[in-house]
Amino acid sequence: MTLKSAKMDTCYIIASVQTQKLDIENFLISLGCYPGERIYVLGRFSENTVVSIRNARYSIDDELANHILITPAFMEQQRKRRRRRRRRERD
Repeated sequence: MTLKSAKMDTCYIIASVQTQKLDIENFLISLGCYPGERIYVLGRFSENTVVSIRNARYSIDDELANHILITPAFMEQQRKRRRRRRRRERD
């Protein structure tokens, strides 16, 4: 799922940044947009998505939003819980 198709007022985890252009990747990383980081979708205005990354707000256009792959944050929490349970079972 890309950031462009994300729902408003929802928290996600960045799964990856997929682009062949190094300048786009470097720009997104400079914003703090890298795998594993939480991203909160605040709203949409015309062709822009307003997001919050690490307590900073950015307006990302649709072209950039298509390069950012995300997963819902609750799925990441479920994975962490499963890992903890497996560790406890091993010990």
